Amino acid sequence: MAAIGEFFGEDFSRVRFLQMAAGSPAQHAGVLWAPRARAFAWSRNVLFPTGYETIYAGDAEWREENARTIAHELWHVLDFRRTGLIRWCWLYAREWRRHGLRKMRHAVHEVRAREAAAAFIKSEEFREARAKALSPQ
Repeated sequence: MAAIGEFFGEDFSRVRFLQMAAGSPAQHAGVLWAPRARAFAWSRNVLFPTGYETIYAGDAEWREENARTIAHELWHVLDFRRTGLIRWCWLYAREWRRHGLRKMRHAVHEVRAREAAAAFIKSEEFREARAKALSPQ
């Protein structure tokens, strides 16, 4: 109780509390724009934070960067309204191609890793290490 009393001491004004409860303009913009930005996600598995968390950060040095991010996202939304589906279909095709190439690359790495593991198991080094580990000491 004493800590709560200190928190609501003379330096903590009722006006400031009302300001905090009302939230910032960035938080209002976040609440308004987050569902609209969510509508433009390419997959419904994209996890968005709460609207105001998307935009508002308490630390002063992050505010400018967050504002730039939001301006960029809004530019994408407006650009979609302006250009229609044409450019966005190309963007989606490009991302899909990159995704397929990444999966192929992962498959190649997995095959090479299996081959390397099989070669190591057949190697003399592995036999010596296994014999040393299994030998009674």
